[in-house]
Amino acid sequence: FATNGFFHEAFFAKAKTVACSMDLQSQHLANILWAFARVRPKHPLSQTTLLELLPVCCRLMQSFKPQEASSTLLAAGKCFGQEHGRSDCPKEVLDFFHCCLPWVVHRLGDFSSQSLANTVVAYGMVRVQGAETLLQCIGREVRQRFDSLDLNTMIHLLKGFMQSCASSCLDEQKMLRESIAQQLDYARPQELQILSNVCMACPRLAGTGEGIEGEGNCTLSINELRSRLLMQASSQESQSFDERGNSSCSNAPGAGNNFANCGDPTFASGFGQGNFAADDGFDSSRSKAQFAGKGCEGHNLHVAGNSFGSSCGQAPCTGSSFGRSDASFD
Repeated sequence: FATNGFFHEAFFAKAKTVACSMDLQSQHLANILWAFARVRPKHPLSQTTLLELLPVCCRLMQSFKPQEASSTLLAAGKCFGQEHGRSDCPKEVLDFFHCCLPWVVHRLGDFSSQSLANTVVAYGMVRVQGAETLLQCIGREVRQRFDSLDLNTMIHLLKGFMQSCASSCLDEQKMLRESIAQQLDYARPQELQILSNVCMACPRLAGTGEGIEGEGNCTLSINELRSRLLMQASSQESQSFDERGNSSCSNAPGAGNNFANCGDPTFASGFGQGNFAADDGFDSSRSKAQFAGKGCEGHNLHVAGNSFGSSCGQAPCTGSSFGRSDASFD
């Protein structure tokens, strides 16, 4: 049903009742929450399902794979977040986003580029203290693998960084804008629509003095998009991370958060099995930008009072048995 975008309320209501009574593994949880968020993210049935199952996700956090975690984050963001960020979400949502912070940082190398983009977009829709630290670390990871990013992933990364914070990963945003501008002739209509909204979202960079609320308001021509992307990239060129105090994870805000409790015994271990069938927007098959990115010096895991302690577990995730690429709802 969800893959085809079909919503039958009685069917989904029964599915929720059955799911909430079962002993679900991480992959089951990710698939179910993806399905509800895919068809009706703001429907009360989807939201109540998320609220009942997200605490289970927290308890099973250590058994999640990167694709499952990023998909669940994005599902929660779609159901409870907002395009320009929301910080007053239900406790269950905020708890899951907080729980994921150290888990993701310790496993960034295991995330696909699409999963990184999903994660950035999710934290842009749901604001939690300490997320800036995660975004800076993801930015470093993006720079390390920049020359392998496809156009669709770059567009979603740019959108996510813009949603998360106007000052988040500015150097990476500049790199993304310049590379996307070179590949606009290969962009699909949906991608052009997303880029139009990204370009118009920031009044300081849009060149118009005013932004556009929401998506779907206008689609700029390829030439205008290219011009705006390059203009925005140029406006960021004179700013350095050192001058802004955002040159590394060690300067990111969120002091006072102790994320070491991710290793709480309630977060049971044990990896789920099976295939995660979902692919709703990312297309990795097209041309890739050969734009040289700077190397990553490694992630600083002790950040301004945020303790990403070893209790979170640093063992690499096992290989995923996912049959298809990660889920995206955009």
